[in-house]
Amino acid sequence: MQQPAEDQIEDDPETGPLRRCVVTRESLPKEAMLRFVVGPGQVLVPDLAGRLPGRGMWLKAEAGLLALALKKGAFHRAA
Repeated sequence: MQQPAEDQIEDDPETGPLRRCVVTRESLPKEAMLRFVVGPGQVLVPDLAGRLPGRGMWLKAEAGLLALALKKGAFHRAA
């Protein structure tokens, strides 16, 4: 059997699907993350319910990471 590539995101049966943070590049369960989507007018919108259409961009729910993501342009690169 082949080993999965290091950059692949695996589903963990205990935690469910993992998502990669656009800043830290850590793969974490959805419950530890905040989802953002690009809304109408190219506006970044937080999707707290996880139901908005579009490609989601995930950010680790940690103080200071949103400001760092905006400063580094992480959402722009991920979109």
